[in-house]
Amino acid sequence: MKLKLRQLSIFLVLIFLITSCSSKKEKSVKFISWGGKFQKDLVENWVKPISDTLNISLTSESWNGDYGILTSRITKGINTWDIIHVEDHYINHPSAENIFEKFNTENKCKFKDELFNEYGIPLLQYGYILAYDTRNNEVENPTWNDFFNIQSFSGKRGLRDFPIGNIEIALLALGRGLDSCLYNPLLTKNEIEHQLDDAFDLLNSINSETIWWTTGDQLQKGLESGEFAMVASWSGRIWSINKSAKNKSTIKINPKDALISTDWLIIPKGAKNIEEAKQLLFNLYKYPQNAKNFSLAQGYLVPSEDISINNSDSEIYLKHGSFKNKKGIIINNRFWSKNFSWISQEWNSWRLKK
Repeated sequence: MKLKLRQLSIFLVLIFLITSCSSKKEKSVKFISWGGKFQKDLVENWVKPISDTLNISLTSESWNGDYGILTSRITKGINTWDIIHVEDHYINHPSAENIFEKFNTENKCKFKDELFNEYGIPLLQYGYILAYDTRNNEVENPTWNDFFNIQSFSGKRGLRDFPIGNIEIALLALGRGLDSCLYNPLLTKNEIEHQLDDAFDLLNSINSETIWWTTGDQLQKGLESGEFAMVASWSGRIWSINKSAKNKSTIKINPKDALISTDWLIIPKGAKNIEEAKQLLFNLYKYPQNAKNFSLAQGYLVPSEDISINNSDSEIYLKHGSFKNKKGIIINNRFWSKNFSWISQEWNSWRLKK
């Protein structure tokens, strides 16, 4: 009888242990970025090694940058993503407190003051920069004005199908200062609309020669194939092309008037794995070698003062696509955060007419 009771006790203990183990929640995070080789390098060089160290299971998906749909998914409580790679204007969304998880970043990393935000961690800096194929252009360092001069500089143009950056380069080509004609907080909506109309008119003038790219992969493949004579490109994509070119690359950039911005990682409100997501973000910059590996793989500056990269091949891209580019222009995220919604609607309406 005692033997049977002992066997029963052992059996119950085993059942308890098995049940406890099976009910224990696995630490996991769903990480969302922009896809292609960029995301592969970001995850494999930087994010996954850290998630492995923290024993956090990492799954990765890409998205298309439709911020309206993303905001709707978050506010409706149907979002399934934990960490999302977003652009600068979105981090200062008017409803930030309702769509982003807030967390304390004080002194976690050595960022410049303007890169501290209670709703996100800065990931990289980039330039929306003029790139050109030297096989199609005899002129060194063509300008944004040349970009719109099809008669003198023939060949297909490439532009992202997105208002931010394109409005700016059109106005720069018209010889206007962005701080006064677009970013000035004293401008009325009607005055901004007048600037938009002029930008659309100039963009219309090259529409027949424009290929509108929507993903970084499409941009990169168009450059590699010789599809574009000139393109407004993310700076790191040019580095990636030059780095992977079997022969010397024919693609060059003009750093003058590059439009500089910062990308962020955010945790959406109500994310399933908030604590694991925070843990992963807080540890990103504790492993500087991983950040350097990504930076060298993609040519984007990682904006931490703890991380320095001395590499002559990548230096031009790390400099020209960041705040270090003294010839560049910082995209005003506060202007775009305030005005993105209605300007985006104007942009979409204009694009549908084409």
